[in-house]
Amino acid sequence: MIECIIDTHCHLNAIEHWEDALINAIKKGIIEIWIPALLPSDIEQTHKILEKYPDNIKLMCGLHPLYVLPENYIKHLKALEKYLLSNWNSWQISIIGEAG
Repeated sequence: MIECIIDTHCHLNAIEHWEDALINAIKKGIIEIWIPALLPSDIEQTHKILEKYPDNIKLMCGLHPLYVLPENYIKHLKALEKYLLSNWNSWQISIIGEAG
């Protein structure tokens, strides 16, 4: 029997009632959920979930290839760099990257 599970790619921040989903997952044995932020604009929202459940959430920051177009990828890269450099010590960013 599996005693604990780690979900390494869950867009929990995209679920309207994410807290109910998280509590249900924890009750079912999922001890940790890694949430990818698809774009820099998603990082702050995702971090709010991490702040509330630091023992169960890992934050991944990156750029999703379906949402970053050739004409705007530099803008998104610079925004991601800004978030990472300005918040690296205070935020618990576990993983950098979003492969899609």
